[in-house]
Amino acid sequence: MGSFSADLDMPASEVFSEIQQCIGTADYKVQSVIPNQSIIAEGTRDFSWIIVIVLAILLWPAAIVYYFTRNRSSITATITKNDEKGCTLTVTSNGESSEGIMGLIKNSFDESNLEERYAKGEITTEEFEKMKKDNDDEFTKGKGTYKKV
Repeated sequence: MGSFSADLDMPASEVFSEIQQCIGTADYKVQSVIPNQSIIAEGTRDFSWIIVIVLAILLWPAAIVYYFTRNRSSITATITKNDEKGCTLTVTSNGESSEGIMGLIKNSFDESNLEERYAKGEITTEEFEKMKKDNDDEFTKGKGTYKKV
Protein backbone atom coordinates (compact mmCIF):
# COMPACT_ATOMS: atom_id res chain seq x y z
CA MET A 1 0.00 0.00 0.00
CA GLY A 2 1.39 3.35 -0.99
CA SER A 3 0.27 6.94 -1.08
CA PHE A 4 1.36 10.41 -2.02
CA SER A 5 0.02 13.91 -1.67
CA ALA A 6 0.75 17.00 -3.75
CA ASP A 7 -0.24 20.65 -3.72
CA LEU A 8 -0.98 21.65 -7.30
CA ASP A 9 -1.49 25.03 -8.97
CA MET A 10 -4.16 23.60 -11.26
CA PRO A 11 -7.94 23.77 -11.06
CA ALA A 12 -9.61 20.66 -9.61
CA SER A 13 -11.37 19.97 -12.92
CA GLU A 14 -8.03 19.69 -14.79
CA VAL A 15 -6.55 17.46 -12.09
CA PHE A 16 -9.64 15.23 -12.16
CA SER A 17 -9.46 14.95 -15.95
CA GLU A 18 -5.77 13.96 -15.82
CA ILE A 19 -6.48 11.29 -13.20
CA GLN A 20 -9.33 9.87 -15.29
CA GLN A 21 -6.98 9.67 -18.27
CA CYS A 22 -4.33 7.83 -16.22
CA ILE A 23 -6.85 5.33 -14.83
CA GLY A 24 -8.33 4.92 -18.31
CA THR A 25 -5.00 3.62 -19.62
CA ALA A 26 -5.13 0.68 -17.18
CA ASP A 27 -7.48 -2.29 -16.93
CA TYR A 28 -9.24 -0.78 -13.94
CA LYS A 29 -12.98 -0.38 -13.41
CA VAL A 30 -14.18 2.84 -11.82
CA GLN A 31 -16.20 1.97 -8.72
CA SER A 32 -17.10 5.42 -7.45
CA VAL A 33 -16.87 8.95 -8.80
CA ILE A 34 -17.64 12.31 -7.28
CA PRO A 35 -16.89 14.79 -10.09
CA ASN A 36 -13.86 17.00 -9.40
CA GLN A 37 -13.52 15.52 -5.87
CA SER A 38 -12.71 11.81 -5.84
CA ILE A 39 -12.42 8.66 -7.91
CA ILE A 40 -12.05 5.06 -6.78
CA ALA A 41 -11.02 2.37 -9.27
CA GLU A 42 -10.48 -1.36 -8.86
CA GLY A 43 -8.23 -3.70 -10.84
CA THR A 44 -7.32 -7.36 -10.89
CA ARG A 45 -6.71 -9.66 -7.95
CA ASP A 46 -3.19 -9.83 -6.55
CA PHE A 47 -2.35 -13.53 -6.49
CA SER A 48 0.38 -15.94 -7.53
CA TRP A 49 -0.24 -18.25 -10.49
CA ILE A 50 2.30 -20.72 -9.07
CA ILE A 51 0.28 -21.08 -5.88
CA VAL A 52 -2.96 -21.49 -7.85
CA ILE A 53 -1.43 -24.21 -10.06
CA VAL A 54 0.08 -26.11 -7.11
CA LEU A 55 -3.18 -25.92 -5.18
CA ALA A 56 -5.17 -26.95 -8.27
CA ILE A 57 -3.00 -30.05 -8.66
CA LEU A 58 -3.01 -31.01 -4.97
CA LEU A 59 -6.38 -29.78 -3.74
CA TRP A 60 -8.48 -27.94 -6.31
CA PRO A 61 -11.09 -26.46 -3.91
CA ALA A 62 -8.24 -24.71 -2.07
CA ALA A 63 -7.14 -23.10 -5.35
CA ILE A 64 -10.62 -21.64 -5.84
CA VAL A 65 -10.76 -20.39 -2.25
CA TYR A 66 -7.25 -18.92 -2.56
CA TYR A 67 -8.12 -17.03 -5.76
CA PHE A 68 -11.39 -15.55 -4.51
CA THR A 69 -9.99 -14.51 -1.13
CA ARG A 70 -7.21 -12.37 -2.67
CA ASN A 71 -7.96 -8.64 -2.58
CA ARG A 72 -8.32 -6.66 -5.76
CA SER A 73 -5.85 -3.87 -6.45
CA SER A 74 -7.43 -0.47 -6.02
CA ILE A 75 -6.55 3.18 -6.28
CA THR A 76 -8.26 6.13 -4.63
CA ALA A 77 -7.66 9.73 -5.66
CA THR A 78 -9.08 12.59 -3.60
CA ILE A 79 -8.96 16.24 -4.69
CA THR A 80 -9.39 18.97 -2.11
CA LYS A 81 -9.84 22.52 -3.36
CA ASN A 82 -7.65 25.11 -1.68
CA ASP A 83 -8.82 28.65 -0.94
CA GLU A 84 -6.54 29.80 -3.73
CA LYS A 85 -6.77 28.72 -7.37
CA GLY A 86 -5.04 25.35 -6.77
CA CYS A 87 -5.91 22.11 -5.07
CA THR A 88 -4.40 19.25 -3.08
CA LEU A 89 -4.26 15.77 -4.59
CA THR A 90 -4.03 12.66 -2.40
CA VAL A 91 -3.62 9.26 -4.07
CA THR A 92 -3.66 5.94 -2.22
CA SER A 93 -2.96 2.57 -3.83
CA ASN A 94 -3.64 -0.92 -2.53
CA GLY A 95 -1.95 -3.82 -4.32
CA GLU A 96 1.08 -4.30 -6.55
CA SER A 97 -0.47 -3.36 -9.89
CA SER A 98 -2.01 -0.19 -8.47
CA GLU A 99 1.48 1.03 -7.51
CA GLY A 100 2.22 1.44 -11.22
CA ILE A 101 -0.87 3.55 -11.80
CA MET A 102 -0.04 5.68 -8.78
CA GLY A 103 3.42 6.21 -10.29
CA LEU A 104 1.82 7.16 -13.60
CA ILE A 105 -0.39 9.75 -11.89
CA LYS A 106 2.54 11.14 -9.91
CA ASN A 107 4.74 11.38 -13.03
CA SER A 108 1.91 13.02 -14.94
CA PHE A 109 1.73 15.85 -12.43
CA ASP A 110 5.53 16.05 -12.10
CA GLU A 111 5.73 16.62 -15.87
CA SER A 112 2.95 19.24 -15.71
CA ASN A 113 4.86 21.00 -12.95
CA LEU A 114 8.07 20.84 -14.98
CA GLU A 115 6.43 22.33 -18.05
CA GLU A 116 4.92 25.12 -15.95
CA ARG A 117 8.27 25.91 -14.30
CA TYR A 118 10.01 25.87 -17.69
CA ALA A 119 7.39 28.21 -19.19
CA LYS A 120 7.91 30.66 -16.30
CA GLY A 121 11.68 30.55 -16.86
CA GLU A 122 12.40 29.04 -13.44
CA ILE A 123 14.49 26.24 -14.98
CA THR A 124 16.75 26.13 -18.04
CA THR A 125 16.18 24.02 -21.14
CA GLU A 126 18.92 21.59 -20.07
CA GLU A 127 17.40 21.18 -16.60
CA PHE A 128 13.95 20.71 -18.12
CA GLU A 129 15.14 18.01 -20.55
CA LYS A 130 17.10 16.17 -17.82
CA MET A 131 14.19 16.23 -15.36
CA LYS A 132 11.74 15.10 -18.04
CA LYS A 133 14.05 12.19 -18.96
CA ASP A 134 14.34 11.24 -15.28
CA ASN A 135 10.53 11.23 -15.00
CA ASP A 136 10.24 9.05 -18.12
CA ASP A 137 12.85 6.64 -16.74
CA GLU A 138 10.97 6.45 -13.44
CA PHE A 139 7.73 5.81 -15.37
CA THR A 140 9.20 2.78 -17.13
CA LYS A 141 10.32 1.29 -13.79
CA GLY A 142 6.72 1.28 -12.45
CA LYS A 143 4.77 -1.91 -11.96
CA GLY A 144 1.39 -2.66 -13.46
CA THR A 145 -0.22 -2.74 -16.85
CA TYR A 146 -0.58 0.67 -18.36
CA LYS A 147 0.56 2.56 -21.39
CA LYS A 148 1.84 6.10 -21.62
CA VAL A 149 -0.46 8.45 -23.56
